[in-house]
Amino acid sequence: VSDKGCKEIFKRMRQRGVADGPSSLYSLVSALHLASADVGKEGMAALQELLMSQMCILTSLDLSSTAIDGWALIQALRGNATVTSLDVRRVPGIASMFEAVGDLLLQEGGICRIGYMRCDAYDILEGDKVISLRERVIGQGAAKLLAGLLKHNDSIVDLDLTATDLEKVSVEAIAAVFAFNEALTVLRLTFNPQLDGEAKAALTAAAEKWKPTLRLEL
Repeated sequence: VSDKGCKEIFKRMRQRGVADGPSSLYSLVSALHLASADVGKEGMAALQELLMSQMCILTSLDLSSTAIDGWALIQALRGNATVTSLDVRRVPGIASMFEAVGDLLLQEGGICRIGYMRCDAYDILEGDKVISLRERVIGQGAAKLLAGLLKHNDSIVDLDLTATDLEKVSVEAIAAVFAFNEALTVLRLTFNPQLDGEAKAALTAAAEKWKPTLRLEL
């Protein structure tokens, strides 16, 4: 689909469908798949309009293998409370924005509530109860994003982050979401050398305060 085609799709969604139907087809679309589409400047502007519309009910958005403007997407998601699942695999430059997306999801009072994401760092899929990222290096940006996803994720019960080379600040971000996440029951963090005694003590304290039944492996 070309950029012009994307714009036309959004234009038709914005228009009234039938005489006695909804004022906009925005209110009928819950999933949108634009994988490999040429989402250029015009298409991105139209997508932003959809995401920020009060009539938007979109919960799943697939933008994989596109060249979207990541910063424009982040700004649109900042004003969206419906999208819970996002696919941004093979999107050029998106990895450099992981931390910004994580900050968005962790923002106090923020309305964005994405809890499931497919990206080049990992897949957090709807319905998955056990996630293993064992022995996979997770950078600071990807870790901040993971913390943000955990804040809104209601399915993961067992998360294995063994030997992922997590930084201390990344684990602090994960500990901060214990107050919001109700599903997680097992968190494995062994063999992460940057987690010193202070970091482990802070994790244990956060778990005791917010998730006393959490099995924490340090």
